[in-house]
Amino acid sequence: MNLFSNRPISMLCMLIGLFCSYGQVLAQMSPTNENEELLSMADSLFKDLRISDLDSLNHQMQQTQVDSLAQIVQSRSKKKLNWDLWYKAFLIEKSIAYSNRDYELLIDSIKFYLKFVPEEEKQLKGRLQFLMALSYHFDGDYVTSAELNLENIKLLKEAKDSVFTLSTYINLSGDYSRIGDDLSALDLIEEGIAYLGDKPTNGYYSLLQANKGIFLFYKNDLQGCIDVFRSNLKKGVFKKGSYNKARAYSYISRSLLKLGQYHQAKKYLDSIQWNKYSEFEFRTAASEYFQSLGDFGKAKQHRIRAMELRKGNVEPRFYLKEISKLAMLEWEFGNREEAMQRAHQALCIHFKDLDSLDYLDKPDLDRFVPETWVIEAAFVKAQYYKELESDSAIYDPNGQTSFYFDLIFEMYDDIKKNHFSNESKFKMGAYSQDMYEDALSFYLNNWNQTKKDESFDKALKIAQLSNAYVLRNTSSTLQALHEASIPQNLIYKYSSLKNALAESVKQQDVDLIDSLIQPLNELEDHFENMYPTYNSLTNSKILNLNDIQKRLDDESLVLKYILQGSKMYVFMISNSRSDIITLDFSQHHLELISQFRRALLNSKNDEGQAQEVEFCELSKQVYDHILEPVLSKASYRQFRNICIVPDGPLKNLAINALMHKESKNWSDPRNFIIDQYNISYFYYLGQLVALPSKEKNSEYVGFGIQYADEMLTSNFIDSTEVKVIANLKELKNSADEVKSAAELLGGEHFLEEEVTVDLIEKYMNSTSIVHFAVHALVDPTDFKKSFILLSGKNQNQFQLDYKQILNFGIGNDLTVLSACQTGIGQDIDGEGLMSLSRAFTYGGSQSTLGSFWNVPDRATMHLMNLFYEGLKNGYNKSDALRQAQIQYLTNDDLSSPSVRAPYYWAGWALNGNIEPLTLSPSNSFSPYWLIPGILVSLLIFTLFRGKRTYWTFI
Repeated sequence: MNLFSNRPISMLCMLIGLFCSYGQVLAQMSPTNENEELLSMADSLFKDLRISDLDSLNHQMQQTQVDSLAQIVQSRSKKKLNWDLWYKAFLIEKSIAYSNRDYELLIDSIKFYLKFVPEEEKQLKGRLQFLMALSYHFDGDYVTSAELNLENIKLLKEAKDSVFTLSTYINLSGDYSRIGDDLSALDLIEEGIAYLGDKPTNGYYSLLQANKGIFLFYKNDLQGCIDVFRSNLKKGVFKKGSYNKARAYSYISRSLLKLGQYHQAKKYLDSIQWNKYSEFEFRTAASEYFQSLGDFGKAKQHRIRAMELRKGNVEPRFYLKEISKLAMLEWEFGNREEAMQRAHQALCIHFKDLDSLDYLDKPDLDRFVPETWVIEAAFVKAQYYKELESDSAIYDPNGQTSFYFDLIFEMYDDIKKNHFSNESKFKMGAYSQDMYEDALSFYLNNWNQTKKDESFDKALKIAQLSNAYVLRNTSSTLQALHEASIPQNLIYKYSSLKNALAESVKQQDVDLIDSLIQPLNELEDHFENMYPTYNSLTNSKILNLNDIQKRLDDESLVLKYILQGSKMYVFMISNSRSDIITLDFSQHHLELISQFRRALLNSKNDEGQAQEVEFCELSKQVYDHILEPVLSKASYRQFRNICIVPDGPLKNLAINALMHKESKNWSDPRNFIIDQYNISYFYYLGQLVALPSKEKNSEYVGFGIQYADEMLTSNFIDSTEVKVIANLKELKNSADEVKSAAELLGGEHFLEEEVTVDLIEKYMNSTSIVHFAVHALVDPTDFKKSFILLSGKNQNQFQLDYKQILNFGIGNDLTVLSACQTGIGQDIDGEGLMSLSRAFTYGGSQSTLGSFWNVPDRATMHLMNLFYEGLKNGYNKSDALRQAQIQYLTNDDLSSPSVRAPYYWAGWALNGNIEPLTLSPSNSFSPYWLIPGILVSLLIFTLFRGKRTYWTFI
């Protein structure tokens, strides 16, 4: 994917050719000593260099002469002599290192040379750093290469070196692609195209456009890939017989194959005019074509030829990739031994210490660079050994199968930590689901046979690895800082530096990056030296059984659900017991949950007894299938706090609305699960490691916006969400909702245009409870586009979006999102529902209260008042919600029978820490107002009792 990915020797010579003009300077200098003679020999080599001569360089330039060149570099640089000559001398060493693939030696040399390069020599420094990044890339360290390239772009731009700037864009996009971050790779290519401008005849333009199409392919935007290549073919960007034209036909064909258009795919495959440089693209597309047709023989034939073409490439990764693809092809068609042989061969290329003849030999993991195709090869070996152990009914948690599964997920974890965008982490989560499923089934079988805690922990580890990587990696450092008792002012400083660094990287502000890295490193060094707990916590990635049990009290039970195919596995963990049960989860059960969800949402329509009976029947059936098998067990009946880590269709299921008794009545709380249990949720088990409570300036702040109808339809005409916003209703009760809570808890509230992004950010870290009574708009296809709608009178601050929430550095105890659908969002494989509620959790909020659907305005106001009364009375957060829902159903002054359907009260999900809050007595409440307040409330409720109320929805 970069400038040197293909035709490496010729490309290398092309790079060398860029500097042949420097030979005139060298030729004019008379050699007066041995060093000058050495430089003359170097110049002669450059001038007469042919592709066939490259291998002979190592014979003509021995290591002693290379050392002499290094001495020349040092002496000449100190005297500030001709830097063109200096660079040319270095290129000889580069050529030798590349021919020997000794990239580490070259990296060390460049680091040595860079010490002597003056700051004003920006072009020279930029080119050397470019070559050092390329060396890291060829050596397989794509993360370091990306970091160097990223900071080098600005330097080369300042030097007005357009050739190397464009090359850096291409190489940097290749770095991102190697670690699976094709979205960031695509962004870099777009930047490179914008930098170059519309120059269809330019060679770089052709390369950039080809890479754009390829990255769209790997992003799975197949139609986008087809459109880019077809458009550029039509404009004549790719010259006849060129390598990029072959790539265009190849990737169009491969995209059409994935879309099931086999006839069209064959048409483009036949259009590839391949030669010795472009044959690889033809072979790859042909192999995939015949594989899709089930013709293993021809698919294998083309894949072997593609592998042979990659052998000897300057970047060994390309050869490894083709071997791994061949191993997977062999495995797919049932050739187990051949697949095993190829997988081991690929691993031997990556892990130099492996015995190529001994399949049982395990690589040394002390030093390795994670790589997606190495993961594929390891997966083939894991599957091979899993079948052997399954056939013999021997499940060894420390055997070969376990080793390779551990290796796979260690590499995945390392790759994910080093990704440069959240989107890529989501993609990797989805990409790895097959491997998680295979590993989990292996460890579950192991546990079923042994019933040992070690096997339970292995299965639990995989179950955690397959969920919420982004959340775990985002919040773990913040949790570690708090648990290590690091002072709040240092935590705030750390968060500020991290946020500033992230923004400077995005803006490619090299000077700002440099100014931030040193204080950030010094602060982390301080944490490591002064707070030993910090080290142990940051190295702890997931929780084992013991970690979980010691955090649970006698009343709490954790249920982690994992859906695999037609089975739902439930990990049941209390402070003294653990178990795993298996539930059948066929299409019938999926449809049952869908029917229940529809009945729940339709319950607002009050269409009579038949509708109520249908809902009750469906609710009880769902309960019987997903909860009754757990809660009916004698040893699990005594628990009161049920914390659920959902998966599959349970991720947006309102558990509170499930009935544990046969009934035809949805107004009686005794029929529902809330009669016996406090229900809460976790996105992942690591949320059990709650942030300790911190001192706050105030207990509560509320933000309320009513949204006059004319404001909603007039001030957002230019918004892309105008059609949705135009349908929103005025929230007549939002002001009363936040005012009453502020009076009860002794806090502040802000209304209408007072509510700005800056004000919200100010209070998120200094207030225990932050409450939003607002409209929220959720995009189920792109979570980053979801936002909280603020007042349209605030011009540039009319919305609080996902990214802004993440950048707040939140530290509050509870965020209440009294708005529509804040608990649901885009469903991403391996990650879950990406909701606005989750954004606040990412940002550091210990717990959130969000909604599953368009919750009604007036009922919400009553429920929130009751919820806060429960918190004030010392209930834990989950119990406070349960008590509020029960009171709503049983208090005639709060609700009439017409608004007691589950739709009005059951749409709330508490996520995270359920511990009670320590709230001080309210400063704004006076007992003298209690009696008249009650009288006024009773008068109002009496007037409205029995009448059908006009309900608006948030």
